[in-house]
Amino acid sequence: MARLLSMVVAAFAATAGSVASAQEFYFGGGLAYTSGTSESEFANSSDLDAGMLSLIIGQRFAAGTGFWGWETNADLSFGSETKESSFGAVCSTDGANGPYLCEHKATVRLVGVYGVPVGAGTEVFGSLGVGMMLGDYADSSFSVESARTYGATAGLGLSRDFGGGLTARGEVIYDSFDRNSQEFYDSTYYGTSLRMALIRKF
Repeated sequence: MARLLSMVVAAFAATAGSVASAQEFYFGGGLAYTSGTSESEFANSSDLDAGMLSLIIGQRFAAGTGFWGWETNADLSFGSETKESSFGAVCSTDGANGPYLCEHKATVRLVGVYGVPVGAGTEVFGSLGVGMMLGDYADSSFSVESARTYGATAGLGLSRDFGGGLTARGEVIYDSFDRNSQEFYDSTYYGTSLRMALIRKF
């Protein structure tokens, strides 16, 4: 984790040091669909399948024909419940048989971004950084604790400029969260998100 974070910070520093002009801030939002699995230390697991609201803020710098930048984003589900992987049991109504994720609240990420043009007004971009998922995790059959699971995140996307500072984009994001703040037990989370968003540059 420390090595990954240092790589992201180094990319930001290199960007800021080599490019002092042609920078753009941007913000936007959109919709995401996430599918993932929370695995407990006892080999029990739960599945998350949920639609989410996405918020995005970032900054990009021109670098040759492409760009570098940083971005922070959040996918908010406002309390989507998971189901036990084998039997489909829901924590809040059926109880949990392992200390896995029971209710997702938000996933937040901080990433470095690099992109290149592939056609008139179209760019392909990739992202790499760190992410954290906030939610409720089972600590007994019918009780939960609020905790965080965190680790690495990476994405690949395509964006299209429509003029007037507006850009539409779609991306696939993979989260590999192998550390957590659970008090009594341990779990990991691995998931893939598909996001469609509209960005405003200024």
